[in-house]
Amino acid sequence: MPSRPQLVQLYRDFDPAEPVSQATLGQFVERRGEGAQTIFEDLQLGLDPLGKWVITGSVGCGKSSELVKLADLLRQDYAVIPLDLPNSVARVDMLQPAEILFLAGAATVKAARDLWGHEVEAASQDRLIKAFAGLVPDRDLDLNSVFEGVALFLGDLVVPGAGKVAAAATKTAGLARRSHRPSALGGKTRHVSEGSPDLQRLLEALDLILEEVRTSYRAPVILVDGLDKLFDLDKIRDLFVTTRTLCEPACVIVYTGPITLMLAPEWKTTGDHFRRIRLSNLVVRPPRAEGVEIAAARVEDDRERLRDLIRLRVATGGFEIADVCDDESLELLIDLSGGLVRDLVHLVNRAIRSALKRDAPRISREDVQAACNELRKDMDVSLNTMLRDELAHVEQLGEPSGKPEAHRLLLWGYVLPYTNGRVWFESHPLLRN
Repeated sequence: MPSRPQLVQLYRDFDPAEPVSQATLGQFVERRGEGAQTIFEDLQLGLDPLGKWVITGSVGCGKSSELVKLADLLRQDYAVIPLDLPNSVARVDMLQPAEILFLAGAATVKAARDLWGHEVEAASQDRLIKAFAGLVPDRDLDLNSVFEGVALFLGDLVVPGAGKVAAAATKTAGLARRSHRPSALGGKTRHVSEGSPDLQRLLEALDLILEEVRTSYRAPVILVDGLDKLFDLDKIRDLFVTTRTLCEPACVIVYTGPITLMLAPEWKTTGDHFRRIRLSNLVVRPPRAEGVEIAAARVEDDRERLRDLIRLRVATGGFEIADVCDDESLELLIDLSGGLVRDLVHLVNRAIRSALKRDAPRISREDVQAACNELRKDMDVSLNTMLRDELAHVEQLGEPSGKPEAHRLLLWGYVLPYTNGRVWFESHPLLRN
């Protein structure tokens, strides 16, 4: 069993705020169905050399981890540009299409410099900044600072042939990411119609930079993490449904997107612009929805994948699961996670804290219950009568009502979708009586 200092380290290893990174990619647990491998295979087959994808799924289901895995799969053959929106801007939820294009260009310049040791032509960088300036009414906003401050979510990405410059830069990238201060972008551009001359100038400036990367190094692939953090339905429509702006750059782009793009019929238009990768939640119990059946072997297989997640993380400290958690507590943690990767990590993190408070050597059922109570309180505080009625509706019928409250619960991860050829829904286990 772990000593107290070792248990403290395991608590840190199960930090829900730290997604899988290039350094911890060995902890990635591949799911059945669509994912990073699907996109990789399509690109390897040459099916869509300028394809645009959006990875959708519940909050905490593992979309960011899929991007990290995809970057690892592609790095031998492509110039991978990993744009980290939440650490680049203060208001991801307010981002306009033009702002995302500008940040994609800035990320391309930074990735070229830091990851494979190439300095993009100064004139091309200046052209991008000037084109974007024409869309920003706020003249006090320092666009050069925004440009230089863009964040990459794979600072430690090992790129073949990157050279000594990139190797030196990546050593301190992890620390820099943690101390990075996001810029004021988010709703800073004036409204421009799709196809407007000002927007076209920005796209041409971005494409010029992408072409330089293509000719000097490799075909660029931009991976954009953070647009799954959108909660406003009008903003989601603006970015993914009513315009094609995010599909315009002349390269492969993969975005993470909110759960609504995966489910509701009104988002069908998204499929005309993007190829959707739908990350279904892992199934941790037989469906309760009427008319939905699933093989017991599928449930056990999905539960085993979650056991693997815990197994891989405790192995970093040289332990087996049994050293950290008894079998009953392990299965209860998986039950309460609802099949969400991040929620399982969060539950283990809180359970370890409880064990430390009791000065116990490993997690027990008492600690799992304490973790459950703590996370349930965080969720309960945001529920009003209408939202509780919607949860009851889901529990009774196995599907949302379609009301605005239903979208909010899906976007928050309070209602979870599952699939076995058809989709069914359940409320999060932490919210069940």
